[in-house]
Amino acid sequence: MFSLKETPLKLDWASSGVFIKGTLHEQRQAVANDLGGGIPEVGIAYMLEHILPKPPSEVDADASLRILEARNTWSPTGGWSAFNGLTPAQMKGSEEAIFNENMETIVKNILGNCKFVDGNVPLRGVGIGTSPHLAPVSPTNIRSRPDACGLLEAYHPLHTSNWYTEMPEEGHYHWFNIVYTLEYKKKNTVDSRNDNVLKILWSLHHVMNTDHRRRFAFGITIENTIARVWYCCRQIVMVSTPFNFITEPQMFIKIFTSLHYSDISSVGFDPTMTYIWNREEDKIQRRIVVHQQGASGSMILKTYITTGDIISDESQIIRSRATRVYEAYDISDSSKTPVVIKDIWVDVNRKLEACIIAEVLENATEDEKSLFLTVLFHGIVQINDQSDLTEGPNIMRGLKFSTGGHNIMGSGGRNQPGIFILQQRKERVELSDTASSHSSLYTEKMVLFSTNVVPYTGEQSNPPVPSGFYTASKAHYRLVFKERGHSLHHLTLQCKMKLSSVLIPALCDIIRALKVMWKTSYVHRDVSAANIIIYKGRARLVDLEFAKKYAMPPSNPVRTASYSFQATEQLSENYLLGGIGKPIFNPLHDLESLWWISIWFTFCHFPLCMGDSNDTFVSHLTGPQTQQAIEEINFVGHVLFRLGNEGKPNINARTQALVDGLFLQDAQLDRYKFPATVRNFCKILDNFRDKLVGHFLKASQTSPNMSVVVHADYFSRPEFTTHDDLLDDFGTLGLAPNDQSSSQSSAMFKNVDYHLWPMKLLQDQLTRP
Repeated sequence: MFSLKETPLKLDWASSGVFIKGTLHEQRQAVANDLGGGIPEVGIAYMLEHILPKPPSEVDADASLRILEARNTWSPTGGWSAFNGLTPAQMKGSEEAIFNENMETIVKNILGNCKFVDGNVPLRGVGIGTSPHLAPVSPTNIRSRPDACGLLEAYHPLHTSNWYTEMPEEGHYHWFNIVYTLEYKKKNTVDSRNDNVLKILWSLHHVMNTDHRRRFAFGITIENTIARVWYCCRQIVMVSTPFNFITEPQMFIKIFTSLHYSDISSVGFDPTMTYIWNREEDKIQRRIVVHQQGASGSMILKTYITTGDIISDESQIIRSRATRVYEAYDISDSSKTPVVIKDIWVDVNRKLEACIIAEVLENATEDEKSLFLTVLFHGIVQINDQSDLTEGPNIMRGLKFSTGGHNIMGSGGRNQPGIFILQQRKERVELSDTASSHSSLYTEKMVLFSTNVVPYTGEQSNPPVPSGFYTASKAHYRLVFKERGHSLHHLTLQCKMKLSSVLIPALCDIIRALKVMWKTSYVHRDVSAANIIIYKGRARLVDLEFAKKYAMPPSNPVRTASYSFQATEQLSENYLLGGIGKPIFNPLHDLESLWWISIWFTFCHFPLCMGDSNDTFVSHLTGPQTQQAIEEINFVGHVLFRLGNEGKPNINARTQALVDGLFLQDAQLDRYKFPATVRNFCKILDNFRDKLVGHFLKASQTSPNMSVVVHADYFSRPEFTTHDDLLDDFGTLGLAPNDQSSSQSSAMFKNVDYHLWPMKLLQDQLTRP
C-alpha cells in the first residue's frame, strides 16, 4: 500500500491557438507565459563556468584586455572607445545607430585580439552580424528580427551556403545560420527590460523550433550598460545576473570568445543530424543517426535519410519533449522501404517508450501486436561518445538542476539561483506631503507581474519556486517504427474521415488495444485522435511515452496531454461520482477518452453521404431545416470542446454530458436530423457512456478512499473489465472488424457510409460565393 496522487496536466500556451494565429506580440507573450512568470537567475561567473561552452583553448581575459587597452579599444576611464567615453543612454541618436555598428566593432576587436592561455588559437566558426532592418529568412516566413546575432561563418560546413541552394538576398541572414541572438536597448527602464525579455525569449523559441538540429541556444540582452546572458534547453530556461559590459570588460571577452571559438556541438547543434538539399524535389531532407545499445553493451549505429515530416510543430514550447516525427529510409536499404523516426526529449526518470511497448506485448498474440507499432531500432542519442542528456556532460556539463526533487539547487550551496521575473510592471505611487516640492508628484514602484513569484533575496535556504519552474532532466531519444500510417486527426484535416469504414472499426481496434494494456496493468493516459493511426485498414494505438502501470506513484510533477479528450476526472481533479482526494488514472479514463473522441467526430463534424456529388451536397445543406440541424450539432460541439481561458474545455458541461447524456437522447437526436446510421451510432455512444458512468459509480462505492491508500489488485476487479461489453455493443452495428452479425439492420448499415466533414470546413464551403 502507498500514497498516490496523479501527475497533473500542464497547458502549453505556445502550442495554443494564441501562438499559432496571434500577432507577433501575442506570440512573444505566449512564450513567456509558458515559463510561469519566472526563471532561474544564476551568477554570471556561474554561467561562464557551467553553462557557456568551453573553447578548446582557455582564453586569457586579462591578457586580451591589456592588448585592447594598448590599442585604445577600451580604457579604465572611458570604457569602450566605440562609445566615445559615454554610456549608450548618454549618446544621441537611435538605438540602431548607437548599438549596431559600435557593438559589431567591439566584438570584432575582441575576437581579433584575444589571447589564449596555451598560445593556441582555436578555429573560429562563428562571426557577428547586425541587420536591424532586415528580417532573417525563416522556414515559417516570420518577419521578426534580432538586433544582432552570432552567425556561422560561410566556410563552416553547416552554413546554408554549403548545402542550401535557395540562399537569401544580400543583407539577409538565415535563421539556420544563427548561433545566438542579441537585443539592445538604449535605456535601462522597465519597459525596455520587458521588451528585451519578450524578444530574446521569442528568438530562443524560434531557433529551437525551426532548426531541428538545435539542442540548446544562447542569447544576450543589453539595457544601457547592463548585460545578461540567456540560455535554454529542453529542460530549463535561465538567465545570468547582470553585469556592466563597460566597466567589466573581462566578462564580455569571456562570453564572446566562448560563443565564437567553441565547437559546433558545444553551442547547441546536433552533429547526428545534418541537412541535405534535394534539388530534384526542391525540399530539405535530413540525415539522422540513430544509436542502439547492442547485447555486448557497444553502440550500434544506423543512418537514415528523411523523405518528409509527419510531425514538425514549430510552435513547440522551449521546455518540452519537442516531439518530431519523420518518414525516412535506412541508407543501407537499396529498396528505400519507408520507416518512421520519432525524435523526442524524454524525462530521464520515465521508462523508454520502446521498453513500455515490449512489456505490453510480452505475451501478446500476433493479432494483439498488430494493434501497436513495431519498434525496429531505438536508443538515446550519443554525442562525443556520451548520452545526450540535458544534465549530462554535453549540456550544462553535468549541472544537476533537478537534484533534490522540485528544488533548484546550485553547486555546493554557492550561487543558488534567484528568481528572475520575466515581466515587471510599474505602479505610480503618490509621494507624502513631506516630499520635496522639486520632486515628481509620482514615483515608480516595481511590482511583480505574477503574484506567486517573489525575488530571491539570498536569505532563504532554498529559492522560492514558482508554478511551472521545475522540469525533469531530459534525454534525447530516437525510435524507428516499421509502420507508416495516418492518424485520425490527419484524416479529418484531409476530409478523408469516414464513419462506417474508418471510425467505427478504429474505435473497436483501440478498445482491443486498451484491453491488451489493461491485461498488463498499463494505462495509456493520452488517448487522442492524433494518437490513433490507420495502417493497412487497421487502427493502431501509438505514443505510449506517458503509459505507466496503474496504481503507481507519479514520476514527474507535470505532464502535457490532449485536453480535448481527457477524462473528466483528470480535467477536474475530482471524482465524478464521489470519492476522497484526487483521482488516480485508471483504465476507465482511457476508455472515456475514446468516448470523447467519438463525440468529437459526431458533433464537431457533419455526416455527408458518400454518394452525394458536391452540387447535391451544397444544395442539400442550404435548406432551412438542415441549416438548423447544423447549428444544433455545432452548438453541442462548441459547448463540449471549445477551450476556455485556461485552455481546458468547460468541465461542468462535460461532467453533465457524461453523467446524464441528455444530448444523446431521442428528443435531441431528432433536432440533429441525423441519418439512421449516425443515429444508431449515437445510441451505441449512449450505451458506452452509461456503462462508463455505472463503472465509475461502482468504483467509488468499492473504494471511496482509493487516492489515499490503494491496493495493487484494485484495478483488476470486475468493474474494469468493460472492453468486451463495449465491443459487443459496436458489433450490433455490423461494422466492427471480423463481426459475424447477419441481422437485417446490420447488413443495411454495412452498405451506408458517411464522410465526416469538419464543421469549420463545412461553414467555409457554405459561405463560398
